[in-house]
Amino acid sequence: MSLILYPIAILSHEVLAIFLPYIIAIYFLLNKITKNNAILIGALLLPSILSFFSSLYFKPSVENIDIIYQSIAQKNYSVEGGAISYLDKDAVYGFNRLMGKIESRNYIQCYSLVLILSMIAFIPIQTYIKQLYSNKFTSTLILISLIGSIPIFLVAIDWGRFIYIHLVSLFTLSLVASYQYSLEKTNVLPLFIICRQCKSNVLAIAFAFVFSMLWHIPHSGNSPFAKNYKQINVFNLAMPFHRILVRNK
Repeated sequence: MSLILYPIAILSHEVLAIFLPYIIAIYFLLNKITKNNAILIGALLLPSILSFFSSLYFKPSVENIDIIYQSIAQKNYSVEGGAISYLDKDAVYGFNRLMGKIESRNYIQCYSLVLILSMIAFIPIQTYIKQLYSNKFTSTLILISLIGSIPIFLVAIDWGRFIYIHLVSLFTLSLVASYQYSLEKTNVLPLFIICRQCKSNVLAIAFAFVFSMLWHIPHSGNSPFAKNYKQINVFNLAMPFHRILVRNK
């Protein structure tokens, strides 16, 4: 189902094609690699591939962008900056803007710290991460996605957004790996069952709660430490829904 709907996501933002290998990895973690399965996945990938190249070929003009802004304005929804304003820009423009942002918003320090903090969150599930990388096919797909992201990190200013997607994708894969690992090792429980059993450990829950509330992944640099509640990941994710509910009242 994900591969059937994914072409629509790619048409909304062609960069999302980079994360397709994660979906394929999930499928082959749950299913054996056979000729029929490979043909099925290949057929399901075709629409996504066509969507990706279509989005690269049919580049919008300034007039198209104005029409988009006008249609949004008619809905009384204000948009400042964002991806729409980038639609008619080239890679050179993105690279030059990124170079200015890297220095002024402390990108290197910020995202180095983000990765360190993220790795701490992965320590409890390191067994399942190792399980992922022990599978050559899965590790190759992950590597393809990571390498494919390099050009994006050279022209896009919102590094945090793409780092966040990679981290969530790896965590999702680890959930699947934990299930598969538990089937092979009867004395090992799946991650979601382990988490359920950990509920009795008040200290572990308290640490996880405080840890998640003290920092966030900023879209474009500066500090990962939350300065107010709106910057905390949980609240930040809820903000769009809050705006929609308030606007509809």
